[in-house]
Amino acid sequence: MVDGVVQTDKQFKFLTGELVQSEKHEGVTAAVNCDSDGIAGNSLYSAVPWCKTGTIAVFGATTFGRYEANQPLIQGHRGNVTDLAFSPFEERLLATTGDDGMAKLWVIEDPKGIVTQTDEADIELQGHTKNCKGLAWHTSVENCLATFALDQTVQIWDINEGKWDSPILSTTLDASANYVRWSPNGKLLGCMLKNKTMNYMDPRVDAASVLKANAH
Repeated sequence: MVDGVVQTDKQFKFLTGELVQSEKHEGVTAAVNCDSDGIAGNSLYSAVPWCKTGTIAVFGATTFGRYEANQPLIQGHRGNVTDLAFSPFEERLLATTGDDGMAKLWVIEDPKGIVTQTDEADIELQGHTKNCKGLAWHTSVENCLATFALDQTVQIWDINEGKWDSPILSTTLDASANYVRWSPNGKLLGCMLKNKTMNYMDPRVDAASVLKANAH
């Protein structure tokens, strides 16, 4: 160990996974029309965009079975669902984004997930003017959420503040982002842009970037 970093010359090849339980969800008809992971999950729930445009299925993570065509859904967006993620602090809270420019938050109450058709979100974040492409929950600050869109902005929200038509910070980028993620300690927000650059910013200081570099 040098300066707190573990160093090793070991190489691991041909690693394989092992199925730890045979139960599975069947009849899942996901429709991934985005650059995101296309699925979200935690110890309570799994969520995927469903085959019907703008819909999301949420089911209990350990509630295994077959899902039929009439599966109850969140019908929350006008256009494709582009990203979804559960809060790392509140496992019942699901955030979604869509091509309608909206970011929405849903509180899942039932242990089985969405059991009745749902079209009214608990919170709607209305800051972007074009397709909202994705989101990232803050890694260490509860209720803090970053969203990004084709309007070339990254917006940061405090969902407890109650001002859901205006973010606490909006930053205009050189190009629209494909992906954003918080650093592990939550101090920086990294963005991968469509102009093939990486952009890192410190939202606590100002909207200016602290680092720009060419991407892969």
